[in-house]
Amino acid sequence: MVKPFFRKLDYINDIASAFWPLGKDRAVVINPSISFGRAIEKASGVPTETLYLAYKAGDILETIAEWFEAPQSGVQDAIEYEIGLRKSVVKAA
Repeated sequence: MVKPFFRKLDYINDIASAFWPLGKDRAVVINPSISFGRAIEKASGVPTETLYLAYKAGDILETIAEWFEAPQSGVQDAIEYEIGLRKSVVKAA
């Protein structure tokens, strides 16, 4: 049950250094040494919340990607991550 979780971690000297919540093949990473541990889109370094809020405001994926110099697939991953995060918070409440 925990093996899939551990596959989403990067290690330095047997210590977890980064977490890839959608998997290592996706563009969202959480690293305590980058952006104070906030989730970011890996190529641009833009916080996923920023990309999500632009999308939520009505901007289209292509425009968001251009503004933040991020790949469209990375923006899409960031939006997916933030939507999932918000759904889990609502369920927990």
